[in-house]
Amino acid sequence: EAQRREQQQQQQQQAVVPSPPGVVQPHKLVVKVLAARDLPKLDPQAHPSPYVCISAFDASGDGGMNQVQRGRLDHKVIKRELVAVKPKIGRVIPQKRTNHMAKQMNPQFDSELELPDMYPDFKTLEGLQAEKKPVTGVPITGGNLLLLVSLHDHEENAEDKLLGRAIIPDITPGKPIDAWYRLLSQDGKEQSGLLGRPSSIHLSLDYAPSGDPSPP
Repeated sequence: EAQRREQQQQQQQQAVVPSPPGVVQPHKLVVKVLAARDLPKLDPQAHPSPYVCISAFDASGDGGMNQVQRGRLDHKVIKRELVAVKPKIGRVIPQKRTNHMAKQMNPQFDSELELPDMYPDFKTLEGLQAEKKPVTGVPITGGNLLLLVSLHDHEENAEDKLLGRAIIPDITPGKPIDAWYRLLSQDGKEQSGLLGRPSSIHLSLDYAPSGDPSPP
């Protein structure tokens, strides 16, 4: 046990050492989606079948993303190409998602999702989407990240509904996180379950170097 703790401390110390000038150190963000509880019941006839979507964004420039920009981030979850969706700045295709859990108000996901790439900062994203240019991921290199997490209700014969979302800002390398996060609706209101208890999601985050450094 002592040896394992010593190895973890060494890994964390290595994670926060900056790369020499002119050297790019690849990083990755590992997100463990553990569980959710007290999810809202949007359909009075059935329990939700939830799944989780995640995307990372570059938050290292211009002091990160402000509250307005964070509020505009959204996951695009569309099943049918025939469904017309009004273009929206800040809406992106999820980078990773879990499987759905059938009819669960308190799902246990225990799913590990790995992100080696991130979406650009909001200003860059806004410019690309305004010009209708494709938005693609870029490698994570150790700067501050913002994580968008959203839960959706899987529907067989209809569009999936948003159950709640969370924004985790200012994620930095070398500082593992294990916490419960409150879920909010699209308009920022706190979500709650059948008994009025707050809806929340349990995540574990590990942001650390991966691979060998390389020239920029």
